[in-house]
Amino acid sequence: MQKCQKKSANFLGIPDNHKFAKCMQDIGLSSGCSQCYHGMVGCMKSNCISSCLQEKCEPCFHEHCKPALIGCVGFDPLNEEELSNIFKVRYEL
Repeated sequence: MQKCQKKSANFLGIPDNHKFAKCMQDIGLSSGCSQCYHGMVGCMKSNCISSCLQEKCEPCFHEHCKPALIGCVGFDPLNEEELSNIFKVRYEL
Protein backbone atom coordinates (compact mmCIF):
# COMPACT_ATOMS: atom_id res chain seq x y z
CA MET A 1 0.00 0.00 0.00
CA GLN A 2 2.89 2.38 0.75
CA LYS A 3 4.19 1.82 -2.78
CA CYS A 4 0.85 2.85 -4.23
CA GLN A 5 0.61 5.87 -1.98
CA LYS A 6 4.02 7.13 -3.10
CA LYS A 7 3.38 6.25 -6.75
CA SER A 8 0.05 8.10 -6.89
CA ALA A 9 0.86 11.12 -4.68
CA ASN A 10 0.95 14.71 -5.82
CA PHE A 11 3.49 17.25 -4.59
CA LEU A 12 1.62 17.56 -1.27
CA GLY A 13 1.79 13.81 -0.74
CA ILE A 14 -1.93 13.32 -1.39
CA PRO A 15 -2.73 10.31 -3.58
CA ASP A 16 -4.87 10.56 -6.69
CA ASN A 17 -7.91 8.27 -6.23
CA HIS A 18 -7.76 6.67 -9.67
CA LYS A 19 -3.98 6.15 -9.73
CA PHE A 20 -4.10 4.68 -6.22
CA ALA A 21 -6.90 2.23 -7.09
CA LYS A 22 -5.13 1.22 -10.33
CA CYS A 23 -1.89 0.60 -8.44
CA MET A 24 -3.74 -1.50 -5.87
CA GLN A 25 -5.15 -3.61 -8.73
CA ASP A 26 -1.69 -3.90 -10.25
CA ILE A 27 -0.36 -5.42 -7.00
CA GLY A 28 -3.13 -8.01 -6.94
CA LEU A 29 -6.31 -6.61 -5.41
CA SER A 30 -9.56 -7.31 -7.17
CA SER A 31 -11.30 -4.50 -9.01
CA GLY A 32 -14.02 -4.36 -6.34
CA CYS A 33 -11.55 -4.26 -3.48
CA SER A 34 -9.42 -1.61 -5.17
CA GLN A 35 -12.57 0.51 -5.47
CA CYS A 36 -12.88 0.37 -1.68
CA TYR A 37 -9.44 1.97 -1.47
CA HIS A 38 -10.47 4.47 -4.15
CA GLY A 39 -13.30 5.45 -1.81
CA MET A 40 -10.91 5.64 1.15
CA VAL A 41 -8.65 8.09 -0.70
CA GLY A 42 -11.69 10.14 -1.72
CA CYS A 43 -12.87 10.19 1.88
CA MET A 44 -9.46 11.36 3.07
CA LYS A 45 -9.43 14.13 0.48
CA SER A 46 -12.97 15.22 1.37
CA ASN A 47 -12.70 15.02 5.14
CA CYS A 48 -9.08 15.09 6.22
CA ILE A 49 -7.02 17.46 4.05
CA SER A 50 -6.66 20.12 6.74
CA SER A 51 -5.93 17.47 9.39
CA CYS A 52 -3.29 15.85 7.20
CA LEU A 53 -1.60 19.18 6.54
CA GLN A 54 -1.28 19.47 10.32
CA GLU A 55 0.10 15.89 10.57
CA LYS A 56 -3.13 14.62 12.13
CA CYS A 57 -4.23 12.25 9.35
CA GLU A 58 -4.56 9.12 11.41
CA PRO A 59 -7.21 10.37 13.90
CA CYS A 60 -9.21 11.83 11.03
CA PHE A 61 -8.96 8.57 9.09
CA HIS A 62 -10.21 6.58 12.09
CA GLU A 63 -13.15 8.92 12.63
CA HIS A 64 -14.27 9.58 9.06
CA CYS A 65 -12.93 6.96 6.66
CA LYS A 66 -12.03 3.68 8.35
CA PRO A 67 -15.66 2.64 9.06
CA ALA A 68 -16.57 2.98 5.37
CA LEU A 69 -13.43 1.10 4.29
CA ILE A 70 -14.25 -1.77 6.67
CA GLY A 71 -17.86 -1.77 5.44
CA CYS A 72 -16.73 -1.91 1.83
CA VAL A 73 -14.01 -4.55 2.23
CA GLY A 74 -15.95 -6.60 4.79
CA PHE A 75 -13.19 -6.68 7.42
CA ASP A 76 -10.44 -4.44 8.80
CA PRO A 77 -7.73 -4.73 6.13
CA LEU A 78 -5.21 -2.52 7.94
CA ASN A 79 -3.39 -3.36 11.15
CA GLU A 80 -2.00 -0.55 13.29
CA GLU A 81 1.57 -1.00 12.00
CA GLU A 82 0.41 -0.67 8.39
CA LEU A 83 -1.58 2.45 9.29
CA SER A 84 1.42 4.03 10.98
CA ASN A 85 3.55 3.30 7.92
CA ILE A 86 0.96 4.75 5.55
CA PHE A 87 0.73 8.01 7.44
CA LYS A 88 4.50 8.16 7.93
CA VAL A 89 5.00 7.94 4.13
CA ARG A 90 2.83 11.00 3.64
CA TYR A 91 5.11 13.06 5.88
CA GLU A 92 8.30 11.77 4.25
CA LEU A 93 7.32 12.89 0.74
